[in-house]
Amino acid sequence: MKPGRKQAGVIPYRGQGKQTLFCLITTSSGRHWTFPKGIIEVGDSIHGAALREALEEAGVHGQLVDPAVGTFQQQKWDTEFLVEMYLMTVSRVDETWPEQYQRQRKWCSGETALALVSGRPVEDVLVAALVRLA
Repeated sequence: MKPGRKQAGVIPYRGQGKQTLFCLITTSSGRHWTFPKGIIEVGDSIHGAALREALEEAGVHGQLVDPAVGTFQQQKWDTEFLVEMYLMTVSRVDETWPEQYQRQRKWCSGETALALVSGRPVEDVLVAALVRLA
């Protein structure tokens, strides 16, 4: 196993209260639902990486909410990643986006989002996000 690396990600949302909807995407394999995240490139800030991944993987634009809502660890490509996740208020949704043919995008309630990521590493971070937004 290679030493740990950092990734940045977002939990995109729009609306408020009972009208809050979250944007989930499928993983690159298409087998699971998750949120946009990816490697922090050399010279990139964690915020810049999070916003870039939101655009590339989900076609959403918006503003990050500081501080990070949480972190989780994930193994991928024989590497351990520490993923720092931010809430992101969505201001615009593109009809086309760079990874639209690799991933599905879905808007759903917090309850449905929790069911879709149940048992996945990001589940506890989504719970923290729901508490923060309540």
